[in-house]
Amino acid sequence: MEGLDLSRGNLTGLDLTGRSLAFSKLEGADLSRSRLDKADLLQADVRKAVLTETSFRSANCYQAAFIEAHGDDADFSGANLEGANFQR
Repeated sequence: MEGLDLSRGNLTGLDLTGRSLAFSKLEGADLSRSRLDKADLLQADVRKAVLTETSFRSANCYQAAFIEAHGDDADFSGANLEGANFQR
């Protein structure tokens, strides 16, 4: 699944546990209540995405761009956030 363009997609409630979304474009996507536990988001573009109650537990978010992403109660417990960008 690497390098997909899921920009502005409705991905609400999906279970993407353990999936590789490395280098994927998720800009403006709605990931509300989705599970991305242990997913690979290496250098993924998650700008302006909706992350309400989204779980990224133990995910690899190395150098992922979460610029202007928003939502309450996103869970990044144990995630690799090295080099990730959360600018507002």
